[in-house]
Amino acid sequence: MAFDRVQRNLWMITLAAGISRFGDHFQTLAVTTLTYALTGSPMAAALQMAMGGIPFVLWSRWTGRAADRFDNQKLFALANLLRFLLTLLYIPTNDPTTILALNFAGSSVAAFAAPARARLLRQLVGKENLMKANARQSTITGTVELVGPIVAGAFLVHSAPGWAFLVNALSYLAPALAMAFVHQVESLEPAAAEAGARADGPWAILKARPDILLLLLGNAAFQLGMWAINALFYPFVADVLHRGADVLGWSISAYFGASLLVGPVMERWGHKLRRNGLMFLGFGFASLVWLGYTFAYNVPLMLALSVFDGIVFTLASVLFNTRVQEEAPGHALGRVFAAATAWQETACFVGMLGGGWLATAWGILPGMRFFAVLTLVLLLPLPFVGARLRRRAAAISSAS
Repeated sequence: MAFDRVQRNLWMITLAAGISRFGDHFQTLAVTTLTYALTGSPMAAALQMAMGGIPFVLWSRWTGRAADRFDNQKLFALANLLRFLLTLLYIPTNDPTTILALNFAGSSVAAFAAPARARLLRQLVGKENLMKANARQSTITGTVELVGPIVAGAFLVHSAPGWAFLVNALSYLAPALAMAFVHQVESLEPAAAEAGARADGPWAILKARPDILLLLLGNAAFQLGMWAINALFYPFVADVLHRGADVLGWSISAYFGASLLVGPVMERWGHKLRRNGLMFLGFGFASLVWLGYTFAYNVPLMLALSVFDGIVFTLASVLFNTRVQEEAPGHALGRVFAAATAWQETACFVGMLGGGWLATAWGILPGMRFFAVLTLVLLLPLPFVGARLRRRAAAISSAS
């Protein structure tokens, strides 16, 4: 009975996530192409993307606490209903400043939804099934990732951005409604009392786990470079390849379609791929792919590189989320996940703004090359940092 409930929960939330993700592609392409068309500025295109990450850092102290203290099903449903309403407000706008404000508002709601969803997934499938659950979702949503950007790109070629925003708004209703049809199989502990919150805070938990802390550092270096490249990708497609939203959609489909390849591998062998060293090799490979983009002056080569890029991204996402969900104490999972996300989003924010600024000052290709090399440089000292973190954790453990 419990197994059947886990499978039903997994299929329900995966289907809902797939529908929502399908709508996200319409939103991403519409807001990126609209902003670039209104401003013609790589910096403006990067800024509107960066605005989506700021709330994850600003509100992390409260988003994690909310996930740990309140009913996650109700919190997640409410967040998606609010995102539905906020996305409708994009439809009449033609002003870059309004777009920035709506990006910030929508991401503020998403910041509360993310730790609630992370905690909810463990409640719905159980701790022992998290790797399989995250991998299964990666496989199933890979179909959406493969088709969604192509459909969205073709849609935008023939339709106004407002229609794309409507599609995305409606897609948020799916995860909201799904919360009425799932049932928890694992009961997590309530939040720790405030008197013990300092000793059991998210950073104290992370410091006691040097391998996870090192993973966060490596992931931050990866996210820094990745989002600098992502922020510049539409200007790259438009000004270097001289193509439009349809080709951007093809590249996103190739990138996220890699989930179809990675999902089955992670579901079967994910526990053997958890080592930080393997992930750092993957991050380094991704930075070489980013360099490759700057020498890809035709669409087929760019699409081939996008597949390799997407494989590394999917591996990193599944492993990162699963390890945080598994290793954080149940009563603090929301706060730990919010803290880890804040660290990640800070790197994303710096990468996006840095990429936009360098592309404006030096040019698109020099900006992409700089951040690809920077990521490699930041990854190189991590094995030495890891050894130091482990020695420190051992010393603290011995002293206690």
